[in-house]
Amino acid sequence: MAVALVGVTATIGVLTQSRPTIYVEDQDTGEIYYQTEATDGLTIKLRWIHSIELEPWEETYVVEGGELFLEELAIKSYGAGVEANPPGVTTVENGVIYTRGIHQEVEDLRYVHSHRTKHRLLVGDHLIDTPDISHQAFVTLKIKE
Repeated sequence: MAVALVGVTATIGVLTQSRPTIYVEDQDTGEIYYQTEATDGLTIKLRWIHSIELEPWEETYVVEGGELFLEELAIKSYGAGVEANPPGVTTVENGVIYTRGIHQEVEDLRYVHSHRTKHRLLVGDHLIDTPDISHQAFVTLKIKE
């Protein structure tokens, strides 16, 4: 009987084990805009028009082992906010500067959502478009157990 109870306890422990989840939420109110399981290989893209350069900017992140990694940056020109010697390999393709293979762990992704700069957040296949979040909302994308 004791062996059966140990087996049941172990099974319940496996069934109730929490999985990492991605939350996109308002930093001030805690409102959750979107959540999904943080599966390995899930791609996240943050896109906007840079407010000074007035050119498109895109950052690509990947989930790996319950952590978030910046993998790629795509910009039209160097200017404010661009690291001079980023890790990874930088190339120019069709007028776009790509830095790939960055693989830099980030604790969470924080930004001020702007309708003027047309912020768009793509989590896997789910698009959070510019009007989906209030203008100038402080947004965080983070992974929690």
